[in-house]
Amino acid sequence: GTGYAFLPFVLLAAFAIFPLTLLENLAFVMPVLLAYALAWVMDWSVASWPSFGGEFWLLSLLAGVSALAGISQLAFIIALVGQTIRDPLTNLFNRRFLDESFNKELHRAQRKPEPVGVIMLDLDHFKRINDTQGHEAGDQVLRMVGQQLRTSRRSGDIAARLGGEEFALLLPNTDKRAALHVEQ
Repeated sequence: GTGYAFLPFVLLAAFAIFPLTLLENLAFVMPVLLAYALAWVMDWSVASWPSFGGEFWLLSLLAGVSALAGISQLAFIIALVGQTIRDPLTNLFNRRFLDESFNKELHRAQRKPEPVGVIMLDLDHFKRINDTQGHEAGDQVLRMVGQQLRTSRRSGDIAARLGGEEFALLLPNTDKRAALHVEQ
């Protein structure tokens, strides 16, 4: 019986290993806290209030720490995913993400007869900028192009840096005529 008394504490501490949102954490924690309170109410004549109060406070504290740990893990995972799909210089999507997105759009276009547009961009004479003004100036140009692509694309379009001075726009549900009129 004594071992079972630790079960709520172990259960709430175990939630700390899962990357959960606050709402998800509350959905798991509240039944445990409510069950613990209900068990005390049903056995109130034998259990002492100071003992229950201390244990319930400890359980609540443990639930809060578990929630913070879960939210921290979730934020860390989101940051890692962001780093793996984004180009660090331009903050556009990278080639790997574009390849995966293109394959998904291509399969969707085959299931539903919808067009998929792709615009490839290459900065002419970019090497000259790096050679004459330095790599920092070249990086600044790439950042400006990335900013322009992020702000001028339509919602749902995917702007990506392929590498070097090469960029691409993936335009779902866009035919050739519409792709030619995408804002420049």
